[in-house]
Amino acid sequence: MPRESTHGAPYVYATQSLAMALLFGAKKDDFDFLMDEENGRPRLYECYPDAFEQVYAHEFCSVYEVDGNLFARHDAVWHAEYIAESPVPVLKETKVFDLHGQLMEEISRGHLILHRYRTNPEYKRKIANHIVDRLIRFEVLDGEIPQKLLDKFPLIIQQLEDILTGRTL
Repeated sequence: MPRESTHGAPYVYATQSLAMALLFGAKKDDFDFLMDEENGRPRLYECYPDAFEQVYAHEFCSVYEVDGNLFARHDAVWHAEYIAESPVPVLKETKVFDLHGQLMEEISRGHLILHRYRTNPEYKRKIANHIVDRLIRFEVLDGEIPQKLLDKFPLIIQQLEDILTGRTL
């Protein structure tokens, strides 16, 4: 069934990669991971220490096989995703009882790249750029800021709020 996501419109999402599909098997958001791909393989960067375990440990999900002909690429979504705007029949359901374990298998098979959180300046700069981009793009600072973000990124939020007051002009 179509569901509204960060793209603001209700879609059914699909991907050709099992590893990519599994990454969406637990509740997560753009503040948990920076996600991209390298040579067709999903690549995940933790935005804070132990994000991978916090999101995926003790989780289960189902992966649905669907008819790819019912999906299309769209400029509004990431190039690794396909969307359908109408309900799509499920051809096959595979239950995943240990999502973390299944993702670890995908990593060991080379189907998924996981970058654990690091404290070196280059890694922190990459994550900070990602977090600032998402805070501004999703207009998070314009409303009530979720406690999760205040707990994980207090200095970034405080400094951005100070900048947005106009005092630095």
